[in-house]
Amino acid sequence: MITHACVGKALVECAERVAELKGEPGKVFGYEDIAEAAFGGLGKLLISSIIYVELFGTCSLLFILEGDNLFQLLGNSVLAVRPGWALRVAGLPSWA
Repeated sequence: MITHACVGKALVECAERVAELKGEPGKVFGYEDIAEAAFGGLGKLLISSIIYVELFGTCSLLFILEGDNLFQLLGNSVLAVRPGWALRVAGLPSWA
């Protein structure tokens, strides 16, 4: 718990320092901006890549969990026999 507070405080201080360096006090800066100020363009590229891989992994995990839950819920119905239908049903909320 204390570690989280220290890391959060360090990130806020880094963001404030980046805002001062760029001459835009009060503006909110993200992880990419902090990494760019600390490590240059390569740092920004690395942090952006890590964030996007994590987001893609989270979406993939969500679809896997939805598919497992649909299979457990429906059993040997038409959706379990034809997996393509289960994927279409799982994706319906994102289409609406």
